[in-house]
Amino acid sequence: MPVRLIKQIFEKRNYLYIPIPQAIFHAYRIMEYRQLSGIVENHFNSDRTLSQKIGGKFNFKWSPEESVIILTDNPVTQEYGLIEGDYLEIILYEFYVRFQGGEESRTPLFPQRMIEYLEFDPNQSLKGGK
Repeated sequence: MPVRLIKQIFEKRNYLYIPIPQAIFHAYRIMEYRQLSGIVENHFNSDRTLSQKIGGKFNFKWSPEESVIILTDNPVTQEYGLIEGDYLEIILYEFYVRFQGGEESRTPLFPQRMIEYLEFDPNQSLKGGK
């Protein structure tokens, strides 16, 4: 199973990002050119109430130096109007890279179990509570 995150969106140096756990980087030998593939399940407002159900697959650029997923210029940010202070629920399931010549490499994240890093209980937010 993959990694399930509910993380707040931050902005720094004109880019939006979500911090991701160091455990992902320590568990895998990650190369800088890889992307993370995941499913964005839900978008929550800054008050942690459900804003939009998304349910779409996206590839994410990331910065290993800062341990963040970069959301700026990502289709999910543009399509759903994400802003600083909002929250995203993402299920990250693999590292992905496409080499010159079209060859692809995919590495599943934690295939034997689900790892969760949740900043709040989404079930309360989905019911309209905080």
